[in-house]
Amino acid sequence: MAPEILATFSKYQQTGAKTEAGGYLIGQEFGGQLVVEVATEPEVDDIRKSFFFKRNKYRGQKFVDEIWKASGRKMIIAGEWHSHPENFPTPSKTDIRESMKSFAKGHFPLGFMLIVIVGKKAIVHSWVGIQNKSGLFKINRIGYQFWRDD
Repeated sequence: MAPEILATFSKYQQTGAKTEAGGYLIGQEFGGQLVVEVATEPEVDDIRKSFFFKRNKYRGQKFVDEIWKASGRKMIIAGEWHSHPENFPTPSKTDIRESMKSFAKGHFPLGFMLIVIVGKKAIVHSWVGIQNKSGLFKINRIGYQFWRDD
């Protein structure tokens, strides 16, 4: 992931009295691999609470559509990210349910969407997974490159 994405994650880590935050992950497909290039930031009309985040999907989709058109239809929604008020985050029941709904409603050419949950500790301790038609699975990584163990 690009340094700008990691900076966005760091900016919205849920430390102190900060509320949950989140956004979309935008990227491109190169030879069957997903390269994430942008992490959108929360919008002013997103609902942000200590233990809850809900993005304004209409405003977010408008931004994604603009990036898609500007990139010659190459940049796509690669997934979603949000913060948790935990040192070592894991998906909640709500996260699992909502990621399945997002996947079912979206268009993901590689057959999955990336899910990142940013915790209070170092970004390297974030939870990273993929959602596909079978469910939500944690994936492994070396540095900031990710893969799924089957």
